[in-house]
Amino acid sequence: CFIRNGWRIQQSLLSKRFRLLDNHNIRRASGSYRHCLKALNQYFSAWEITDEASEITLILPGLFRTRLAFSKMQKHLKGEGFNPVVLSYSSTRNSVKQNAKAITKILNNLPENIQKVNFVTYSLGGLVLREVIAANDEWHNRISIGRIVQIAPPNQGSRFASSLAKYFFWRLIIGKGLTDMSVGKAKKVPPFPSGTDFSVIAGFKGTEKGYNFLAKGKSDNDGIISINETKLAGASDFTAFRIAHFFLLSSPEVLESTERYLTKGHFSGKRNIKQIKPAFHDVMNSIY
Repeated sequence: CFIRNGWRIQQSLLSKRFRLLDNHNIRRASGSYRHCLKALNQYFSAWEITDEASEITLILPGLFRTRLAFSKMQKHLKGEGFNPVVLSYSSTRNSVKQNAKAITKILNNLPENIQKVNFVTYSLGGLVLREVIAANDEWHNRISIGRIVQIAPPNQGSRFASSLAKYFFWRLIIGKGLTDMSVGKAKKVPPFPSGTDFSVIAGFKGTEKGYNFLAKGKSDNDGIISINETKLAGASDFTAFRIAHFFLLSSPEVLESTERYLTKGHFSGKRNIKQIKPAFHDVMNSIY
């Protein structure tokens, strides 16, 4: 609901109560939203905590991934001065649209000193951000969108997710996020507006079946999402690494590429694509 200097006010899905967490994830207060906000202001005043710089970077996770999964990414970006904040939302209980509304509320409540926001998304988070930006809510009037890095985004949906979503068992276990990652649902999510400065990082294995031999068709993939499924028209840059889906966030190459794009607006000149199948080069050409 609210973030400031790494401190967060969150609401429980079950109890509907709010809690105030500091930048070390320690609970400092709980109860109503007003009570937590008052406690935050008291802490900031007593400890003389000053507001962050005018630019921050918000990180949106994917299915099942917690804040701990982004510890290396957060540490790396913080060291480069990007003021990263990992957001959390219910990726299984809520739909992409519901989670987009929760993120929008956070953006609307950002402190007045924040003038620019960069975004880093992982997997399902890429779809959530597309919904957030398409909504064009009030935060757009005072905050500019910086650069966006999508890591393993199901921009065209995931055929593997579509296959699992046919079965009640998997829908029950994984939740609404699984259905929203299916091809039919993902393609209905609005694309980024023209002129949005965004890029895509994909994972691959370098074989026809990729990491997931159960995936339909002959398409290299990271185990969950194929290279073709990450593409989105309008991307200003694209790169891929021989890394599986769940290991992308801890990869030094991905961390460096993310930081480089946020800093310079492009990835490193080394694309690591020499051994990828020719079909991938067609994907690359369709993106530029």
